Amino acid sequence: MIEARSRLRLYWVHSVLIVVAFVGQVVAWFSLWQFGDHAPWTVADTLILLSISLLLYLVSHLIVPELDDGLVHDMREYYYRHARWTHGLLLAVAVISLCGEAFILGHFELTPPRLLRLGFAAVLLPGVLTANPVSSFQRKGPPGGGPFRGPRPADRFRACSASRCCARRS
Repeated sequence: MIEARSRLRLYWVHSVLIVVAFVGQVVAWFSLWQFGDHAPWTVADTLILLSISLLLYLVSHLIVPELDDGLVHDMREYYYRHARWTHGLLLAVAVISLCGEAFILGHFELTPPRLLRLGFAAVLLPGVLTANPVSSFQRKGPPGGGPFRGPRPADRFRACSASRCCARRS
């Protein structure tokens, strides 16, 4: 995405999702340390923990578009096209991590990290059920992309840069 930044129309929610996926990878890696002294490993224990990493990998792959085509990409449109899948995979990560810990450890307590995961799952649920921008805590603006009619300010800047009108000022 850095190499193709001139062909991207960024969307802040998509950028937040990338940060959430990165933090999720880091948290999942650190949470594996609690099982370091777990003695009798079974195939089910291993598959549960590996499924979390696999799902987070799929989320990471899904949220970053293929940009090799040379076209301009709108990250808002891309986000809403893949929102249900992305939110569903992240919800599966939260549910599997909660149930997997209870299965592996043999008990379930509502600790602050588990409450945080339950809250994260509750926030993701509307995004799984619908890709409507209102349910994703976003206001859908009029055609043209903003509270005003016409192109977004970023579009005017790109058009201006493309025609090099600003470069003629001297």
